[in-house]
Amino acid sequence: MRYVAIYGLVAMLLAACGKGGSDALFVDPNGFVLNRGDKPAQLNVGIGMTAERLLQLNPSLKGTAWIPSQDEKVFDELRLSMQSESDLQYNDGILTFSTCVHSISIDGDKDFKVGVASIGFKVCNPPVDDPNKVIEQASKLIDMLDKSMAKNVSNFYRTATQSDLTKVGGELWSTLATQTFPSNPPPRDDPEHWDNLMSLEQARAKLLSKKVNGIAKRLDDGRVDGGNALVGVYATDRAIIQVGIWSSGTFGGEELTVEQQNSIRYFTGMSIRRRP
Repeated sequence: MRYVAIYGLVAMLLAACGKGGSDALFVDPNGFVLNRGDKPAQLNVGIGMTAERLLQLNPSLKGTAWIPSQDEKVFDELRLSMQSESDLQYNDGILTFSTCVHSISIDGDKDFKVGVASIGFKVCNPPVDDPNKVIEQASKLIDMLDKSMAKNVSNFYRTATQSDLTKVGGELWSTLATQTFPSNPPPRDDPEHWDNLMSLEQARAKLLSKKVNGIAKRLDDGRVDGGNALVGVYATDRAIIQVGIWSSGTFGGEELTVEQQNSIRYFTGMSIRRRP
């Protein structure tokens, strides 16, 4: 086979047949890995891990990940998106931690297509209409990183030149201090931009401001504007780690009550990317 599994037609066939991965894990028609079992899956992964090692440590993932073979000259890279609760055991040889994740994505890149180049996850138990709870969750992730081998690089992130930022963060930080339009500040200096690093208290104030008298603010397209915030930036010799908070409205359209239409679900998690 050219791939361990290919999203699209193959994913649909796997889902239709009830096969792919372990007896519990399977790929749905949209390419997401789901868990039909009673227990969370255990996932062992780290930046720089080869696809072969990923499958050795996680045999239940066989048949669920999109992995090009080593000798194939293809554009696509390693890709896995799990939309089910998992016990994450992270270890890249420098940074180690464990946490319960609500969802996780694992990807390669054009230079590391058969290995893990980036990981993004959201932690379990995302709160609804409780900004203070999501701030508490983010605080625990930051505390965990402060006690790890990762270095807090917040001051560098806020003050370094664009050239120095690119040397450390590569493509991820390649435009942080660059003013794209004369009327707009650089992304890291724009309070409304995701790349603007906030303290936890600044993030709390931002989230709390998104509801007035129980009514959620909305974007121009009508979606709930619950607010997002970058609250932590760390680095090791191997990876860039960012801690963030995201939000979304409740799905359901006209079937929702007024209260549900104004409810906000919050998520906190990390993105971990291989350094150049």
